[in-house]
Amino acid sequence: MIPTRRTAHCFHGEKVWYADDWEAPLAETGIAEGDNWARLCPGEFISGGSPITNCFRVTLSNGEVVYFKRYVYDKPRPQFWMMPSKAAVEVFSYDFMKNNGMPVPDVVAYGEQRHFGTLFAAFIVTKEIPDTINLIQFARDQWFRMEEPERSTTYQQLADRICEQVRNMHAAGFFHHDLKWKNILLQHDEDGWHPIWIDSPRGAHVRIRKRRSIIIELGRLGRLAGSYLTTKQQLRWLHDYLGATATKKDVKKLYYEVKDYLDRRRPPHDYELPKH
Repeated sequence: MIPTRRTAHCFHGEKVWYADDWEAPLAETGIAEGDNWARLCPGEFISGGSPITNCFRVTLSNGEVVYFKRYVYDKPRPQFWMMPSKAAVEVFSYDFMKNNGMPVPDVVAYGEQRHFGTLFAAFIVTKEIPDTINLIQFARDQWFRMEEPERSTTYQQLADRICEQVRNMHAAGFFHHDLKWKNILLQHDEDGWHPIWIDSPRGAHVRIRKRRSIIIELGRLGRLAGSYLTTKQQLRWLHDYLGATATKKDVKKLYYEVKDYLDRRRPPHDYELPKH
């Protein structure tokens, strides 16, 4: 069984945990205790490219597709001494969100390498969710080009569903802490578009300075909103987030707090903006 607590799970040596029936197919690729998985580059390179974080899309011999993300530290990082690795935090995040009704990827393996508490490597393997597109790609390449009334209908459906997810997670005291549009996948069925949260190596329960976490979370989520949505749409979304009892003053205060946060950050990249 894969441990889900937000803590370090190995003091010294190496430990790998698997979901039921996943050890053998993953071991075939080198994702196994005793193998040099800290240097493993299986399948298709997806993201990272840094000395620390790299992610790969891997097709297993049984036909399953997984994402293998590893974190490798060639030098000791004091902040991780007997503290949860980013992989452990992501396992915790997915478990918490799933237990609270959120659609998230299934975690099928997790591992750590430590030397007397000092973290040197960790990884997480998640099962691919098929037929998805991230929110940036969808907004830029599909939604922005839609004709009315499909454009407005699609926006309202997604806005409502994402708003409900964010409101419910924050009410439960959980913050994703990296809720960018690229970290929201969309999957379509007969009931429309469904948001799925991914990539949460910073997820946490927040009890102190919760307002600050709200501003940061909404700021990251709203970073591209000014390029795609009207001010009226943004204010309406914030009103829905705050709830029916929120006053115009409450909504405007939150809007300007988020705007102030964004004004101190870098502008969006060209590839994130609408294609006219």
